[in-house]
Amino acid sequence: MLIKADEYPFHQTAESFAAVHTSDKHWNDGHYICLCDMDGNVSLVSTLRLYQNTNVLDGFVCIRHEGMQHNIRVSRQLRPDFEYRVGPLRIELVEPMKAIRLVLEPNDFGIACDIVCHTVGRPYHGPLSTNRIDGWLLMERMTYEVAGRAEGWIDVAGKRFELTPERSGVFRNHSWGVLRGRGGPPMHASPQPHVQRPTGLRNWVLYTMPDHAGFYEFIEDADGEKWSGAIANVDGSWNKMTGEILHEDREVFVTDVDHDLTFYEGSSRISGGSIAIHDSE
Repeated sequence: MLIKADEYPFHQTAESFAAVHTSDKHWNDGHYICLCDMDGNVSLVSTLRLYQNTNVLDGFVCIRHEGMQHNIRVSRQLRPDFEYRVGPLRIELVEPMKAIRLVLEPNDFGIACDIVCHTVGRPYHGPLSTNRIDGWLLMERMTYEVAGRAEGWIDVAGKRFELTPERSGVFRNHSWGVLRGRGGPPMHASPQPHVQRPTGLRNWVLYTMPDHAGFYEFIEDADGEKWSGAIANVDGSWNKMTGEILHEDREVFVTDVDHDLTFYEGSSRISGGSIAIHDSE
């Protein structure tokens, strides 16, 4: 079958965009959006995601307000309708890489929104993430991260909250590829090998400043040493961390991050602290 995207001359295989290059049921593609107002009144998390090989499009919206979560989950058969929406929830690509619109139309559950997410700086294009254990492909995924500002409104608990670029923050990403755990549990396969994960601190941060944005990630072990091999490059080499300062016209590599963080007693939840970012310039 043909879909609207097939009008564009960007095909990578002889198939139409209605199909993907693999039959792996864990193949998926979609957007994740997280935003809040700077006054702490309301925050929102949402996603829409296609599972082309199981013929499903699903998503959710979760809104936090005054200590309560308000959730809506949606799902439908994907084909033959490739419109990027499920019931009252949809995402519109207003200007790719610059602005996308998240809409949750009024419904029976008392929450709704209409928000345009504006990019600050430029997107962070992460490395291709591939994970094989004894040759078994468990993950092969591409992601780009976007920091920015929100403009629009959220309805929750009978109140409307206006979001302005000056008083809001947005993180969103777009990822696609194979990832175990998405698209349903593995069928007719042996159990996935157990991999011992290091204990310690993982810092995965997107941020916005008045004139730029940025992203960094590192993993430290229990002794505070950055874990070698935490980040894999496409060429097979390893970094102890990754990150970029994202301007409109260029990226500046992050070379290291120092932190002095405090935590709520008896938990791993951060209560405060400071972070110093070192860059290649």
